[in-house]
Amino acid sequence: MPETNYNDHTSDSNTRVIVKRKKVGYFSKLFGKAGPGNTSSLIIEKNGNIVHIGRINRKKVSYLSISEKLLAIFGKYKLTQISVDHTPFNISYRFNKNDQYPLLTKDNQKISAFYSLDLQINPEIPVMILQSFPNNKNITIKDVASILDQRIRSTTSSSINDINSSVIRSQEFQISYLKKLKDRLNKHTETIGCGVHNWTAPIFGISVQEENKIEIENKKHELQIAEIEKEIRLANEPETTQTQGNNINVGRDFIVKSSTNNNLLIFLSVLIISAVIVISVLFSNTNQEVNNITDSNNINININDE
Repeated sequence: MPETNYNDHTSDSNTRVIVKRKKVGYFSKLFGKAGPGNTSSLIIEKNGNIVHIGRINRKKVSYLSISEKLLAIFGKYKLTQISVDHTPFNISYRFNKNDQYPLLTKDNQKISAFYSLDLQINPEIPVMILQSFPNNKNITIKDVASILDQRIRSTTSSSINDINSSVIRSQEFQISYLKKLKDRLNKHTETIGCGVHNWTAPIFGISVQEENKIEIENKKHELQIAEIEKEIRLANEPETTQTQGNNINVGRDFIVKSSTNNNLLIFLSVLIISAVIVISVLFSNTNQEVNNITDSNNINININDE
């Protein structure tokens, strides 16, 4: 499946907040002051309207005048403090041949390229960035990238689609392209209050062979991952573990059953022998009693006869 977005923000996180809004609390409105930092500007909104812009290293100011503070005691004036960070941030662009909209040269060759831009919110006009994101509570690098992404891609594409691939891979092109593209990119970034602070020159494949080599290396990497996944899958196959487990269980059951059977036989043997002994004793006692009775009768009979 083709991929459409290869942005990766190498030096900053997508979620880095470059414009931050926060409501001014009740006691801060009455007694507090606000000021910009060493790398940021301060903007104060009163009831939705900008009333103050404190640029880098300016003095702190009170949120409200004395008369406004008296009204603020009764709930007047909703204040918002906006901090605009002017520290440069990085957005990187990677163009691959399998993009949905790849870079095409004049001779219809697909070109792989990579470069990165260091952008900076204009310290002299910090409010311009707010116009592009009027409904955002906070503005992140990802928000800026989402606006510039397609513009920068189309600008990059139009900068090379009238040039042959052999020229693009030459050193002369790198110099001329860098200068021409920077002017075009600045026009886009300036519309949202940013400027190109610094950048790396676009890096194209030096030759067709090198680009093919990169593709082969990527394919090898994919195959290696597939092989590792296969080995993991085979290692987790249930057959091996079940067979080993069953063998262990069978052996154990055999031992348990054998031990149980032996004990049972011994118990039955003892029981039978005991029964035989008891029966024998009882039988012998019975015979003796019968003999005694018989002898007694005989004696009686003999006495009577006499």
